Amino acid sequence: MTRDWPALADAVKSHRRALKLTQPQLAAEAGVSTSTIQKLESGRGDVLWPNEPPAVLARVEAVFGWEPDTALAILEDGAQAPPPEPRRRSAPRGPVGGGATVTPGMPLSVTSELAGADRAVVQATVVQGPGDTRFAIVWTAGADAAAEELTPEALEQWTRLNRAALGLPSGDQSDA
Repeated sequence: MTRDWPALADAVKSHRRALKLTQPQLAAEAGVSTSTIQKLESGRGDVLWPNEPPAVLARVEAVFGWEPDTALAILEDGAQAPPPEPRRRSAPRGPVGGGATVTPGMPLSVTSELAGADRAVVQATVVQGPGDTRFAIVWTAGADAAAEELTPEALEQWTRLNRAALGLPSGDQSDA
């Protein structure tokens, strides 16, 4: 089967640009690496993915607001990409690298931190704020961090931050 990788590359690149996204921004919103987006936009998928198209296509489709399998239709059937919507889509809700979850509308800085394959979420706390607001505190560590690497100092700092966020005394001897 002949796949038209240059057509898909052009569709992805033009759609990304129409949405005013850089490659790193698209990568962060899709929960993939920038190099994966660069490879996808290179038009050389026949060399990079000779057997099966990459699973990342579904993530890019979700960011673009495309129906599922739109990228495959462009790649295999010569279909046209739908026109960009005036409003930019957010990343799909679901697991990404490190076991984190990306939520639509989450800032790119948070998405990038949580989506990194080299990061794992150790613990998270959500605190009710005034009105309908909520605050989140997330502790991440290297994905390969062993339990002994999560030092007592880090645990102490985590506890202190959580107690402060909840409006509780720090738990130090001086609070007694």
